[in-house]
Amino acid sequence: MQNYILKLPHYTCCENQLYLLGKRCCKISDGAASFYRSLHYQLNYVNTSAPEIIGELLQTQAVMTCKLPPGHHLDAPLILVVSPHLDDAVFSIGGLLTRLAARYRLHIFTLFSTDPYSKEDEVDPLS
Repeated sequence: MQNYILKLPHYTCCENQLYLLGKRCCKISDGAASFYRSLHYQLNYVNTSAPEIIGELLQTQAVMTCKLPPGHHLDAPLILVVSPHLDDAVFSIGGLLTRLAARYRLHIFTLFSTDPYSKEDEVDPLS
């Protein structure tokens, strides 16, 4: 099985500080901060050469790890799940999503949430 790590979208990192939905959460080491900033908001293949850094990030709950089963391909058919809020798809159809994940790639599109890609000083286009 191949190991992957997923950077969760409601966390951000500035210098050595993690933020949860824009509020200061915890301090992390230089290595963990650098590794975290290098991750994309998608499944990232993990080389197990730095288990202490991954362990540190797992303790903060800013990332998740998973192993893809043999035969699972990242080019498998894609299912797009539209979710009104961050937890709706997981709590409503989590069991179904788990079963589908064996043969499909799942992308959950959340409509109403905080965007980790935006900057606070940007103008809200809806105002």
